[in-house]
Amino acid sequence: MNRYKIKQSLGNGRLGQVYLAEDTLLKRNVIFRKFNIPQDENSSSFEKKFLSLVKDLSSVEDASVLAVLDAGIEGDIAYIVGASANGATIQSILGKKEFEIQDVYQLADQLLNALGQFRQYGFFHYHFRLSSVLVQKKANGGKHFLLMDMGYSKLMPLIHGQDAEKKMIASAFAAPELCAGQPMGEITSLFMVGQLCYAMLADCHPLSGLPLDVAYAKHKIGELPYISGYRENIPESFKAWMYKLMSPDWRDRPQSVEEALAQMPSERQILKEENHSIIKPQPFPAGLDT
Repeated sequence: MNRYKIKQSLGNGRLGQVYLAEDTLLKRNVIFRKFNIPQDENSSSFEKKFLSLVKDLSSVEDASVLAVLDAGIEGDIAYIVGASANGATIQSILGKKEFEIQDVYQLADQLLNALGQFRQYGFFHYHFRLSSVLVQKKANGGKHFLLMDMGYSKLMPLIHGQDAEKKMIASAFAAPELCAGQPMGEITSLFMVGQLCYAMLADCHPLSGLPLDVAYAKHKIGELPYISGYRENIPESFKAWMYKLMSPDWRDRPQSVEEALAQMPSERQILKEENHSIIKPQPFPAGLDT
């Protein structure tokens, strides 16, 4: 652990402290995360589980997920070292009207493909948040999206116990079944992809800042303001697909990443709709799009 020199704190995540650090051996910046090992956990058992999990994480390579570079245990501290990357989080950009429909489409496509890559190891992402995804501008135009904490849903119960998922919900737009303590694997993750798309199109999220029990109750009955009240001329095919991902009942959503991708309208289709259709504004703020 002495190999990594802490440069600045990036805040406290759901699992522990996060820092920008320097890899003094290879002279590069990295993201350094450290976790306190549970006191009631057998040290050898924890080490075996932790290193096995990190090995799986580092085995999957995807351009939309920060790579795991190193990990270890020293005393009562476990740590994971990830690649560092430039960019701003979705959260820091919202409110500036920077996201076009093409950007939202790329986010959905990139994150769904990343979920498909990691699923083989049982990794899902139930807690997509506006601060979970880094936005990078491409040199030739457009944006690339980088997920910073893939796989941590499996690490959370190891650090915080088996009831961690329910206890550690931090997002006001978590899926209803997650709030009820019954996550449904990739189907629950699809809900969060839909919520990110909604927030980017609306340039905000109307449930952010609400108490979690209030947000949960609203999600359970599908109560979100009309997206068209925030932005007109959203292609109908993409809007319908997004709302299907966000269905309050997990059984009404696509049942796999492959199904979600197969049902996703093509980029050509949404561009054609955006350029040629005129969509009338819907009432705002109450109610759902049909």
